[in-house]
Amino acid sequence: MKYAFLTLKENPEIILGELKSVLNVNGKYKIEEMLENLIFVEIEKIDLEIINRLALTKEVFIVLAEFNKIEDLNVKFKVKKDYCVREHVLDGKKSNLEKTISKIIYDQTKKEVNFKNPTDFFRIFIYKNRKFLCKKIWKNENKFETRKNQHRPFKFPTSAHPKWARVFVNLTEIKKGKKIFDPFCGTGGFLIEAGLIGAKVYGSDISKKMVNGTRENLEFFGIRHSEIKQSDISKIDEKFKEKFDACVTGLPYGIASKKIGETTELFLENIPNKIRGKIVFTSNLNKIKFKERVLKSKYEIYIHKNLSNFIYVLN
Repeated sequence: MKYAFLTLKENPEIILGELKSVLNVNGKYKIEEMLENLIFVEIEKIDLEIINRLALTKEVFIVLAEFNKIEDLNVKFKVKKDYCVREHVLDGKKSNLEKTISKIIYDQTKKEVNFKNPTDFFRIFIYKNRKFLCKKIWKNENKFETRKNQHRPFKFPTSAHPKWARVFVNLTEIKKGKKIFDPFCGTGGFLIEAGLIGAKVYGSDISKKMVNGTRENLEFFGIRHSEIKQSDISKIDEKFKEKFDACVTGLPYGIASKKIGETTELFLENIPNKIRGKIVFTSNLNKIKFKERVLKSKYEIYIHKNLSNFIYVLN
């Protein structure tokens, strides 16, 4: 079945990377085309619990039909209680098809229009001379803003925004019930997002204050299956005997680390042999050499004029 993913417009490469990672967890798929910020995907079977992990996608639709003229439209509509039809121009001019298609739906179903809170929402996407009639099946209602640093019991100014923390977790392709590890857990931002999608979370930090803070934040957000320990990066193997299915972390920089290069080297020396799957980490270093792992992808996020962060995804 064909689906359409309406995404944010910022950082298209990362948006596509996150979508592919989540779809890899979901199952078989094929990306057919991208029209502006609308991505069409053929999916064998969709699991909305997995799709709900997405951070940079706004809505998901089933594609009912692609058509040029209204006479070409041949769709048998099903409506639960009421419905709404809206138009979204990606590139081109408005078609004024809302009323026409709305009347077709009414004639078939005898259901009433509801503009405020319909049970069934239909969207006409327009891209130049192409038109797509779609039905919404998912809306992103992940309340990332409510999990920002200022809303946590334990706070620290360098904590990542929950939306981006979720993106980094998604890039690991961690599955529900599997173990994910953050060796520089800080306030637990990555682990909170990982725990909320059902992963078992493990973390460490050299600071006892951060370890206690992470535990407090995880408990606050109802994440029960966690193990957080105080540890230097070079002693991870002593503190944690088991291996993990994925790793997500932000390498310390700026005031958090006076020896950035040394921290990166210690991370790459001590972590890869503990991880069975993907390693995702952020760094302000543009060039890093890898010995034990293959670089799958790299993304750049602009923070402000002269500062960028880089996301590394290692197989």
